[in-house]
Amino acid sequence: MNTLIWNCRGALSPNFCNNIKEMVRVHFPAIMIIMETKVCGDRARRIVDRLPMDGAIIANSIGLSGGLWLLWDSNQVEVVELSSTEQEIHATVSSSSKPPWLLSAIYGSPRFAERCLLWENLNSVAELNSMPWVIAGDFNEVLVGDDKFGGRPVNLGRALRFQECLDNCKMIDIGFSGPRYTWSNRRPLSRLIQERIDKVFVNAEWNSLYPEAAVFHLEMTESDHYPVKLCMDNNRTVQFPKPFRFQPMWLSHPSFSGVVRDAWSSQPTLMQAISSFIVKANAWNKVEFGNLFHRKRRILARLKGIQVNLSIQPNEFLVDLERKLRTEYAEVTKLEEEFWAMKARILWLVEGDRNTAFYHTSALIRRRRNRILCMKDRVGNWLHGDREIADFIRKGFMELFTSEHCSAPLADWNPSFWHSYLNEEEANSIDIVATNEEITASIWGLKPFKAPRPDGLHAGFFQRFWLVVGESVKKEVKSIFTVGTIPDYLNKTLITLIPKCKSPETLNNYRPISLCNTVYKVVMKIIVGRLRPFLSKLISPYQSAFVPGRKGLDNAIIVQEIIHSMAKKKGRGGVMVIKLDLEKAYDRLEWSFIRDTLKLFRVPTKLISLIMSCISSFSYSILFNGGALESFNPCRGIRQGDPLSPYLFILCMEVLGALIENKFHEKLWNPVKSSQGGPAFSHLFFVDDLMLFAKADQKNCSAIRDVIDSFCALSGQKISDEKSRVFFSPNVNQNMREDLCEVLGFRSTPSLGKYLGFPIKHKGIPQDFEFIIDRIQSKLAGWKANLLSFAGRVVLTKAVMSTIPNYTMQCVALPPKILEGVDRLNRNFMWGSSDRKKKIHLIGWRKITRDKEAGGLGIQAAKPKNTALLAKLNWRFKTEKSALWVRVLSHKYQGRRSGPINLLKTTSCSSTWAGIRKGEAIVSKGAKWVAGRDSGLSLWFDKWLDKGTLRSRIYGPLNRG
Repeated sequence: MNTLIWNCRGALSPNFCNNIKEMVRVHFPAIMIIMETKVCGDRARRIVDRLPMDGAIIANSIGLSGGLWLLWDSNQVEVVELSSTEQEIHATVSSSSKPPWLLSAIYGSPRFAERCLLWENLNSVAELNSMPWVIAGDFNEVLVGDDKFGGRPVNLGRALRFQECLDNCKMIDIGFSGPRYTWSNRRPLSRLIQERIDKVFVNAEWNSLYPEAAVFHLEMTESDHYPVKLCMDNNRTVQFPKPFRFQPMWLSHPSFSGVVRDAWSSQPTLMQAISSFIVKANAWNKVEFGNLFHRKRRILARLKGIQVNLSIQPNEFLVDLERKLRTEYAEVTKLEEEFWAMKARILWLVEGDRNTAFYHTSALIRRRRNRILCMKDRVGNWLHGDREIADFIRKGFMELFTSEHCSAPLADWNPSFWHSYLNEEEANSIDIVATNEEITASIWGLKPFKAPRPDGLHAGFFQRFWLVVGESVKKEVKSIFTVGTIPDYLNKTLITLIPKCKSPETLNNYRPISLCNTVYKVVMKIIVGRLRPFLSKLISPYQSAFVPGRKGLDNAIIVQEIIHSMAKKKGRGGVMVIKLDLEKAYDRLEWSFIRDTLKLFRVPTKLISLIMSCISSFSYSILFNGGALESFNPCRGIRQGDPLSPYLFILCMEVLGALIENKFHEKLWNPVKSSQGGPAFSHLFFVDDLMLFAKADQKNCSAIRDVIDSFCALSGQKISDEKSRVFFSPNVNQNMREDLCEVLGFRSTPSLGKYLGFPIKHKGIPQDFEFIIDRIQSKLAGWKANLLSFAGRVVLTKAVMSTIPNYTMQCVALPPKILEGVDRLNRNFMWGSSDRKKKIHLIGWRKITRDKEAGGLGIQAAKPKNTALLAKLNWRFKTEKSALWVRVLSHKYQGRRSGPINLLKTTSCSSTWAGIRKGEAIVSKGAKWVAGRDSGLSLWFDKWLDKGTLRSRIYGPLNRG
């Protein structure tokens, strides 16, 4: 059954009726919502009578503005009107196969004051409604920044008002497939504005009633709005084989351990034991569990019959049977909760209240978000059939993982200044057979129930039955290190496609995450554990990812300071920053380049052989809507999801750093400083986030292009010229910018946007940090509050506060409006409040935000948390004197001076330095100096006297600032 939603921008158009008839012919809708008809009265009725739908509810327009029609085919559904206004029609929808549900058709007024009345009306409906509910139409309001392109930023206050209405109605945005936006002003690019304002929202009950429902944005023709199709029974025609998956709920059954022991005791090798277990577990599951949901319905049916008989003619047998069935029902509901918890992948919720409804709804939303219903091919055509989409995806990845060239050998390239390698003692320390302790630690270091592996066995299975399976695992892992190769059965890999954005359209909008077998990951974790202690020696300070003691925040601070200094640059000598985008960085890495890089670092030969066996002998099978496609063998690339892959990647990126250093030594590349006397930077890397810094002239641009081309030839990498950008200092004129961009092959940009999640250049206004509010809103959606107990809401609030705002709060003092917005979202989620419906807050917010020991709930208020994190940054600044980011800030703002940070000049300082100053009061109040060697104590500036510092007691010429 389909529902079509379309803002037609006038039903008096000559093509209106023909367009409606064509939509009905192609999409066969049961219901149509037509908005902004701009016609009323008898004239509207005459037009409706000409349409191929025999049922209609008309909300008249006011003159030539507005107008809302709800049309239906009475052969498919029965619709009963409940109420209507100029902005809404509420009706119940019934069909022969499903329970009735509530449909609210919406056309939000372009005027904000009138939209507020609509939000009020929807809130009133929410108080009275207990049915499955759909709200669909043109809301004329943008919720988040990602739903808009061009024009003014999203109005935060209006968006919050809309979101609070949706939260009060417990609505879920079920996403969409197709074009990203639903409205366009259809202007030239410089004035183009696009928005997603036509949406479909459902509550949890409707979501469970139609779990396969999907929303499609169709092609725009006559109107400036895209039609939207809600497909309720989106049954797929092609079924792909589903791999075996171990179910954690099996662990609660007393006989399951016997299945494991039988499989392992009867087979001599790990490979045979796993194969035997899969066969036995499938057979055991059919006998002991069967279909869990059929079993639950069968128990309920039997209980109903027994209870009827008990009320008529009770006897001992029926009493005992009822007690037995009630116990069995409790066991089944517990198993059902475990089943949906596994499907939902909820990591923050701990044991406690029964959360089956929450898990079930979360799992359905997750399944719908990851499901691929359509995709654009390379020429922009939409693919809709399962088979053609699956074939396109498999072919695309086979081409991606096919080597395009033989990379140039690194053996002949050995610069004299390459000093980063393992010495003989260090190499010998990592070239040994795995020990029992390493194997056990690796197994227990894995999260127990992450996504299922190719063999279906999570780490939790091995952890639970370690006494049974441990010896065979140890024997296999030791054999792998001894022989130097990985067996094929352990090196099979599933690829799951994770959407990179809210509305993926092309294959490039999906991130391929590899699901590797647990025992394979144990081998990789052992190798990683041996390499990690030497990374700070092998990796230059200009890379900060995965190196102990280094943070991505450090890179972000350095980039912000360089951009901040560039913005004030005048006169001659302009500089530039290049943000490089690597296309499929992990997937394009040539295996021969990896091998040569490991040799360059003098990794032991046997370990290189093992690593190369692991990364070059595996097979891929892509998961498509839960089924596995036919496997294939790649010819290049490393796997995202393999514990070793990020370490191999940063080692390979050292070659790019060495090429840059080579140009620097040849005086062809001039690095950039953020202040006179400060450290100079030619590059900063964080995995595949690459930033290059250089003087803005032809010589430097030629050197940069030469380095990029050389590295790509060596490694197989490819730079996306389309996505890479150049940011120039203001003293570089437009003609010079165009000439340099032509040499580089990249476009110039007035802003580099975000780097590692931080806004690189911002004014400190709320609009710069609206993305924090958007993300918290999505995590603290109203439907979650409806399905969670108060304790569950507290746990979720803590989990959100410890992740989303934390990251940005580390180096910038957020605007008060954002901090207040964060607290407001947290409070409203906990207590279920909105602007219209105020629930009683039984405990004041100040008490709630106290520590548990002080009688609070341990939820952190946004402003104190922001200040605490800035104090932590202040502490790091004072204690990590040799760190690059500290040297940059100290040279820029302190120079040769010392003393309290809050006494130093701050004219036009960066947001990071302002944040460090803000944290000074807390650090100076709580810190205590211990006198000793290298303590950094200052005779003049530290407070030795109760009346202040010695410097403050000096009068005259010696006390000059």
